[in-house]
Amino acid sequence: MQIYYLNLDHRTDRRTFIERELRLCGLEGERVAAVVPADLDPKLLEAQSRRPSGQALAATELACTMSHRKAWQRMLDRGLPHSLILEDDVRLSHLLPRFLGEVPKALGPRNIVRIETRLIRGKTGRTTSRIGEIELRPLLSAHWGTAGYIITADCARRILDHPGFFDMAMDHLFFDPAGPLFSEVDTLQCFPALCITGALLASGKPEVLWKSDSEPERRERFDSAKEAYPNRIRKLLREVKRLQQIVPRYYGMAAGFFSGDTSWRTAGFAGKDDTP
Repeated sequence: MQIYYLNLDHRTDRRTFIERELRLCGLEGERVAAVVPADLDPKLLEAQSRRPSGQALAATELACTMSHRKAWQRMLDRGLPHSLILEDDVRLSHLLPRFLGEVPKALGPRNIVRIETRLIRGKTGRTTSRIGEIELRPLLSAHWGTAGYIITADCARRILDHPGFFDMAMDHLFFDPAGPLFSEVDTLQCFPALCITGALLASGKPEVLWKSDSEPERRERFDSAKEAYPNRIRKLLREVKRLQQIVPRYYGMAAGFFSGDTSWRTAGFAGKDDTP
């Protein structure tokens, strides 16, 4: 399976890191030069500037989205049926090569297979396939991160020109039921996961390598959204959000208990937890 990894030109440290990870797995990846804000279409930036405070995506978030689209387009231009897309700060599992060799037979036309974990719980359906030690389960609740996933060409074609593509950050688009593309794709989650962002395995070991170029602006947008509402409205929104989290959780747990169709679980990482 073709592997593309996204990497900013100035992040040579991360390029060295991800190429080492691939090499240790006996794999090769093709670099896709990540988009920077200066590359963005001014019309796209202008459209975002007209959105309410806290909703407009930061330029770095838009650049991240465009970087992923760039990788998809390369896949489509080459007539590939599917590809693995990686961000350049992920640790990879030794189980990944076998998985990539066997997973194509389990893919449907609208599939995104999330091989990443953020070590948080998510609601999932029954196992649809088993590939060696890896289970594939439908992802039914919100989850974050686009650091590692397989996307099919049919799925990419379906969503590339979706009018809601720039409404939310990339991970919210696909992995949040409130996202405009959640229902457009069939997302499967690996259990255990086959990649994890290095920062999650580097507790107590701060490194420049894990520093995100987009996180400061994304955090600023979140803070702007908080400041946009009076305290009472903000408190009401917090309560609504809390109920949104609690109700589906207990509904999902009950449904899983009685039917066995759903369950809440955390995908562990099928690899070593040491940092390089």
